[in-house]
Amino acid sequence: MCWLASNTPRAGLLVLAASMQDGSVELPAITFTESSEALLSGRKPPFRLVARAKQTQESNLQIKHAVSEPFVVATRRVKANKKIDIPSAEDPVSRIEHLGGQTVKKLADLQAAAAEQEITLPPLDVDLLKISKAGHFKQLVLRAEVDGHLKHQLITILRMSKDKWAAAAVHAKRTVVPDTKMRAWTTDQAGLPLGLLFSCQNGMVQLGSPAALMQTTMDSSSATAPLSVVRTSQQSPEQQVLVQQLLPLAKSSWWSPGNPGWMITAVDSAEIEVRRLTQLLFSSCHNI
Repeated sequence: MCWLASNTPRAGLLVLAASMQDGSVELPAITFTESSEALLSGRKPPFRLVARAKQTQESNLQIKHAVSEPFVVATRRVKANKKIDIPSAEDPVSRIEHLGGQTVKKLADLQAAAAEQEITLPPLDVDLLKISKAGHFKQLVLRAEVDGHLKHQLITILRMSKDKWAAAAVHAKRTVVPDTKMRAWTTDQAGLPLGLLFSCQNGMVQLGSPAALMQTTMDSSSATAPLSVVRTSQQSPEQQVLVQQLLPLAKSSWWSPGNPGWMITAVDSAEIEVRRLTQLLFSSCHNI
């Protein structure tokens, strides 16, 4: 016989009787209705499993009962709040270590949470008083690092230990701003600039698959050489061969000191309008 015990007054005890087979017992399906908020807020886990053998008239064995370690039941909501090693600035603040449900609620209205504890915060930007994203929490952490009094106030308001605050701060400072700006590599061939355009996701340049060929062709009716941006799907067989010839050179330059020939463009990798891509490509770019 076993009991599922909760330390919350509402839940009480759930008693189950099960028969032992080959020295083990398999529990039937159990539905948990108690909140797993403890896992998110850092409180003591609410459940324990208690088991003892039911005595029969034929047996006089004295078998000591067993008590499990405290545990929680992870719901889909809890699993969705799984922490990640390097958060994005746009990630929910709950992705930061030790920021559970109750802490996230306080960060969503930090001014109100401070008022509840009669704490007066120093002047802060609105984004730091109503935090929902990891990037804003990073800014708050950086502000607290140069203001010891603010740091003490935050630890008090959020009811975090110094160790948990320190771990959350370290995790928050890993937060990165999403970088999806396309990268361009250029060289000269017969006096005319040409090169390759690459997509970028979260700072990772897709070196293995150029998104477009950049090519200039002499225009007999003009003294300038117009820039032509040709996406992979629109390239002629000759242009596809040219891309394959240029790709090893682009990769070699990428890994060379100073990244010669490489630039960060003003164009987002999601940009799909070729005409707009051509207009924006070099309107605001800088060397890597």
